[in-house]
Amino acid sequence: ILSIDKNPTKGMTVDEAVKLIRGERGTDVALQIYREGEGATREVTITRDTISVPTVRTEIKKDVFIVHLYTFNQVAHAKFAEAMREYAESGLRKMVIDLRGNPGGYMQTSIDIASMFVPKGEIVLRERVGNGGQEILHRSSGNTLGQYMPQKMVVLIDKGSASASEILAGALQEHGVATLVGET
Repeated sequence: ILSIDKNPTKGMTVDEAVKLIRGERGTDVALQIYREGEGATREVTITRDTISVPTVRTEIKKDVFIVHLYTFNQVAHAKFAEAMREYAESGLRKMVIDLRGNPGGYMQTSIDIASMFVPKGEIVLRERVGNGGQEILHRSSGNTLGQYMPQKMVVLIDKGSASASEILAGALQEHGVATLVGET
């Protein structure tokens, strides 16, 4: 985005840009954009509205159950648990958890979701508060999928997978539950 309502974005922080883009529902904002590979810039006018981002979305491709987890908000654990019930009913044993572009959210939610795959008492996260502070160990509650545990699982990550996404992905990798695929 090169400009927002003719205000150049060069030197602008993301927060400043967001403040200019956000506004009263139903009003327009003009963006001058450049896409790599296109020779010229384009002017795009968008109408402001409420954007509803889903927490979890599932799909099945061939013999793989795919869970797209978009955020670790206050309902993510319950929504993920619903997705796991759907997975169990599917009869499939291969799973992909897609965390690409997931900016994170509540730490406890990532621990709760990891507990669906990591045995009870195992460390999900080591936290050290402050410089040289005491280490706090966050352990799995062990509410695993039991007999429905995936035989093969992959977690997709990218440069937009942050915070709670990193906690979940790291815990599943460290415990040998899943293979991470994507970008560092």
